[in-house]
Amino acid sequence: MPHKTLQLASILNGMLEFANVYKEELVTETMLVKDVNGDEDLYGWLPIFWLS
Repeated sequence: MPHKTLQLASILNGMLEFANVYKEELVTETMLVKDVNGDEDLYGWLPIFWLS
């Protein structure tokens, strides 16, 4: 399980800030684990997040 103090919104914002500064190609890998983060709602917004 992820550490209890981790906040997804904060992590995603930090990734976007980094992507705005770093001009090379970025590659990400996302692991979906059933009953941990395998919520089907993620499947729709993750690609949208990275294309924004």
